[in-house]
Amino acid sequence: MIRRNSMASRGLLLGMFAAVAGLVWLAVVDPLAQWRRQTAEAVVQAQTDIARLNDSLASLTAARASLVDDRTAGMVWTARQTGEAEAMVQSRLSELAQTNGLALRSIAPLPAREVGLANAVGFRMELEAPLDALIGFLLAVEQTAPILGLERATLRRLIRPGEVGPVAGAGQPVLFVQLDILAPVQIGDPAKDET
Repeated sequence: MIRRNSMASRGLLLGMFAAVAGLVWLAVVDPLAQWRRQTAEAVVQAQTDIARLNDSLASLTAARASLVDDRTAGMVWTARQTGEAEAMVQSRLSELAQTNGLALRSIAPLPAREVGLANAVGFRMELEAPLDALIGFLLAVEQTAPILGLERATLRRLIRPGEVGPVAGAGQPVLFVQLDILAPVQIGDPAKDET
C-alpha cells in the first residue's frame, strides 16, 4: 500500500510537473516564439520594402537625369560655370532685344534658383518699346532654344513731357517694361558628362 501511495505521489508529482511545464510553455515560451517569428517576418518585409524603394529611387534618378539632359532635347543651356551660362543668356537676350528694336535700359542678373528639374539663371530687363515691338520680342523669347521663360512682367505706358494721352493715328503706345526672364542651365564639363 505504501508502494501504491508512493507511486500515486510520484504520478501526482509528475502530473503537477507536466502541468507547470505546460503553463510555462503557454505563458512564456510560446508567446516568445510567436514574437520572434513575427519580428523575423517584419524584418524580411522591411528589407523587401527597402530594396523596392531603392529600385524606385534609382529609377526616378535616371528619369530626372534624362529629363534634364539637354543634349537630347536642346532645351537647357549648358556651360562649364554659372558665369559662362549667365554671359550666354545675357548675350542672347540683348541680341533679341536689338533684333526687335527695343531700347534696352538695363539688364541685371537675378539670384540663381532651382526651377522644376533644373537650376536656372535669371535676368531682370528694363526697356522701352512700342507695343508691337514688345510683342515681337516676347514671341522671339518664347520660340528661342534653349528655353527662355518669362517669370514676371510689369508694363506701363510712357507719356513723354508734352504728351496728353493717346493721339489718334499716332501708332502703337510706347511702354516701359520690366521683365524677369529665367533660363534653365546645366553646369558641368560636357566632356565628362558624355562618358
